Amino acid sequence: RFTRNVEEIFRTPVMCSKIVQYYRTGKAELLNSIPYHIKLIIQEGEVKSASELAEKLTNDIGDIEHGYGIWLALNHDIEDLQRKARLMQHKRAKIVLSSAHSVKGLQFNKVNFGSDFPKFEDLLIKHIKKMHGGVENIKREDIQNLINCIRDCGEECGELTDELNLQYVAMTRVISELGDGTEAIRRNLESKPDVDKLYKAIPRSFKKS
Repeated sequence: RFTRNVEEIFRTPVMCSKIVQYYRTGKAELLNSIPYHIKLIIQEGEVKSASELAEKLTNDIGDIEHGYGIWLALNHDIEDLQRKARLMQHKRAKIVLSSAHSVKGLQFNKVNFGSDFPKFEDLLIKHIKKMHGGVENIKREDIQNLINCIRDCGEECGELTDELNLQYVAMTRVISELGDGTEAIRRNLESKPDVDKLYKAIPRSFKKS
């Protein structure tokens, strides 16, 4: 069973399937119901395919929800997945499928985690790109300041803090047994951020000493 109704779960994939159809057919009316920031990227004309758009949304903008939604629509029949999901929904089911957002306040004996929880260094790079328009001039002290901001719950790093808090929520839903997929989350939450290591994680082509 699911913690949300099937229609709500599939709202984004259904919308993203229209984006995929647009790139296949060129019918402009398919873009009527998509978010403005995605429509703007498409209308600029630099992104030539749905797969390029998914990559740009996920890696450059940090819009993982819609990036993964497009990837799902490219590789699967969304209507068929939705039909199968409805058949899986059962109130007495022993297995619960959920997003981390939807399990706040709930607990389970055993929890397995998906593989899409981002690593801290990836979150850091995306935040720098978004806030500063790139990482060309990033220095070690900038990373240290950002880590301090996260520790102090500063407003300017709110999205980073929210993501780490969400991962904490996911980890603390467990009563007795942590299942698969915990490594990335555990590393993000338990390890002390290493400024030098994070600095080295930034692609060299973006970095100046």
